Amino acid sequence: DVGIYQNAALQGVATVGRDLQESFGPASPRKLYPVSLDGQTDAGLAQQIMDVLSARHNVTLQRGWNGVLPMPLHWGEVLALSYVANASAAHCLPPLVTLGLPLSRYNLSSAVATGFLQLGRDLGRLLEASSKRVALLVSTDLAHTHWRNTSFGFSPHAAPFDAALGTWAARLDAGALL
Repeated sequence: DVGIYQNAALQGVATVGRDLQESFGPASPRKLYPVSLDGQTDAGLAQQIMDVLSARHNVTLQRGWNGVLPMPLHWGEVLALSYVANASAAHCLPPLVTLGLPLSRYNLSSAVATGFLQLGRDLGRLLEASSKRVALLVSTDLAHTHWRNTSFGFSPHAAPFDAALGTWAARLDAGALL
């Protein structure tokens, strides 16, 4: 299940450091700071992605507040996109298409992985065929299961998973993920 944000405006704030306090308590770093982000949606590309992906996948075009207010971006979206904005000469983002995945499925990742792999292939084919210059930024929760004291719990697979993602990012070698 994937949601594609359709509102023309996107907006969010991430409080960096709050996650450490929630997981590790008052001994963690006390300095918190906000990261704010504003973006614009490429509505035409969002609709095109919806049309193609909905033929084989459960995809919903999400439009909040009748498109009048910005669609809220969340912690993982804001932080990942802020790196793109900060890297640009103008410190702003190009038009975006934001796809969101349900946050409640982290415990079922093995059950939904095959569907997401196929969705990624279908999205890749669509973007390769596009005449637009497109960058694909993927922000996932990585393992988030390195410690027992977090809401995600502990998994012995966390370190190898994150290492494989690091190898893939450094070499762009899909074999590292399979």
